[in-house]
Amino acid sequence: MNDLNYTDIDLSKDLIYIKLDPNTADMCWISNDNGKTYGEYPIPIPYKDYPEKENTIPCWSVGALEKLAPSIITDDGTEYCFELIKDIDGRDPFYIIGYFNIDNDKDELNQFEDNSLIDCLTDLFIWLIRGNYLDNSKQKLN
Repeated sequence: MNDLNYTDIDLSKDLIYIKLDPNTADMCWISNDNGKTYGEYPIPIPYKDYPEKENTIPCWSVGALEKLAPSIITDDGTEYCFELIKDIDGRDPFYIIGYFNIDNDKDELNQFEDNSLIDCLTDLFIWLIRGNYLDNSKQKLN
């Protein structure tokens, strides 16, 4: 479980592997030793603005990924709305994230559950891209 509010290096690499546009990352991991190790924390400079790309890995915050998630997806003529639910219920925070039918909240296109919001969002983006629900050419970070 990742308790961070941003992608760690492994999650960042997963998002790069599935071809999430690195220029949508709002931070970056920097290596000073040719990629052998990276800093303890990401640098709060958007990846697209950091001049040295060779030893840099994009890093996405929870907010950046939320902005990239489509608010509505249409599948087989049915509209599904993006929802993020935080359930506390006297335990550690638990997140449910996914796309739910606008007309019938018991019908979901897909959902992900985890104690880590960033892990849920990463799983969501893997699903969005593999299912062609996210058009990489239209990815924008406002």
